[in-house]
Amino acid sequence: MVAQPGSQDAVSKAADDGAWTVWSLLKKESDYNMTIDLLCREGLLEQACNVLDKMLEGKYEATTFTYGRLVDGFLRLSKFSEALAVLDVMAERGCIPPAIVYNQLIDGLCKAGKVEEAFELSTTMVKNGCSPTLYTYNSLINGLCLQGKTDEARDFLQEMADSGYNPDVVTYTVLINSLRRDGNFRAAVDVFDEMVSKGGCVPDRASYMPLLIGLCKEGCVQLVQEFLEKHRARLDLGSFFHNLLISTLSKHGKLDDARKVFRELASPELVHFNSFMSALCQRKLISEAFQVYEQLQKKGLVPDTYTYTILIGGLCDVGRTDQALSLKDTMIQNNCKPDSVTYGILRAGLLKAGRRTDAEQLKAQMPAAAGAGSSS
Repeated sequence: MVAQPGSQDAVSKAADDGAWTVWSLLKKESDYNMTIDLLCREGLLEQACNVLDKMLEGKYEATTFTYGRLVDGFLRLSKFSEALAVLDVMAERGCIPPAIVYNQLIDGLCKAGKVEEAFELSTTMVKNGCSPTLYTYNSLINGLCLQGKTDEARDFLQEMADSGYNPDVVTYTVLINSLRRDGNFRAAVDVFDEMVSKGGCVPDRASYMPLLIGLCKEGCVQLVQEFLEKHRARLDLGSFFHNLLISTLSKHGKLDDARKVFRELASPELVHFNSFMSALCQRKLISEAFQVYEQLQKKGLVPDTYTYTILIGGLCDVGRTDQALSLKDTMIQNNCKPDSVTYGILRAGLLKAGRRTDAEQLKAQMPAAAGAGSSS
């Protein structure tokens, strides 16, 4: 069967021929353009250039889309000089590169750490009468951030605005995440504030969730609270973050604030109850922890192994080992199996209370799976 011009079969046959002697397959300009496109998709850039050369020797012209495919193909192989050479070919043929082709190159150079070359190309782009787009600016800002040049990125952001290009949420998010990764949380929050107040952008989860998680993990409690006080109404925080927030506030001595967050949850989940009970037990507020335990049951939630382990640990910490043992029995009756952590905490509590015999009896009762992780 004869392969159709420009089809995948034609490309495969031409590739098999090696010397590219199957020019008879290419009957019209669209065949050349389509074949070059298919070759670029397959990563056969040398063959694609051979087809382009043959095409340009005749009466045909490549489209800007075809040139763009060649640029993209070379960028995928990190062949930047070859990608830039495509622009020279376009100029020789009187084909003005559109913004999309410049943007491909600028973005590729930035991601490869060739930021200076990217800025030089953006200057050439303007000289050739092609206006930068928002994508151009976003790529350049991303390139600066990838090199840790966040101060320069912020200056360029202002230059961008002064030139009449309003940064979008993507622009700001790139800068916010770069500042966050550098540990410059205050500056990251300032950029977020600017995005909302001056930029008029509607923040999405990508713009604030990594920032908030980073603030919590680094213990920047005051900054988290300031951020939430200012922006909570426009944020979709979700279950995971509320749990992290309760834990963070409790860990850093803000139990009242953690209690407030917990009580304001419209539909608290088991993970939230567990986090708050853990915070209470760490403060030895066992009575309140059991009140929370009762609340979760009234809401129809089923305590899990972690729930019981938290409470057993809390009871052991205040010397109430009889109640801890009783709760372990309740746990088993409710078809919730204690794990090695549960038994380990309970044994440690018994030993601390001087109840060595009870501790040894507990060890003997432990199932093999749970006992595997315990020490004598």
